[in-house]
Amino acid sequence: MAVRQGVVAALWAAVLTGCGGGGPTPESTAVAFFEHLARGEGDAALALVEIPGGERGTGQERMVSGKIKGASADFGKTISEAGGLERVTATKTSSRGNEHYVSVEIRAKGGMVKQDHACVVRSGEALRISLDGCRGLR
Repeated sequence: MAVRQGVVAALWAAVLTGCGGGGPTPESTAVAFFEHLARGEGDAALALVEIPGGERGTGQERMVSGKIKGASADFGKTISEAGGLERVTATKTSSRGNEHYVSVEIRAKGGMVKQDHACVVRSGEALRISLDGCRGLR
């Protein structure tokens, strides 16, 4: 009986704490996006982007895809030439409703440091990078 109560208590604690992980946050989404860009992983970065109109496989997605993949290739080359990616850190977040303006610091192993930002929004059940930006948030 005591063992069963212990198991039930442990399961209940896991439910109350969200099982520890808690899922993606605006900060972790922005960091992952910039990590993918800095490594030249255009497809992985694109997977985190909200496609205007919400439709994958459309002309809108092809346009966004070209921009993200081009930016990823360019930025990946810049970071590679600076010694490779050391880390991406979220430094500040401003939120209003569904919009989260996340500032990040991107640090290369060779010492280069770049500041950037992303607008993260909830799109259905997922957090996505919005290319429309967070109007009025900084």
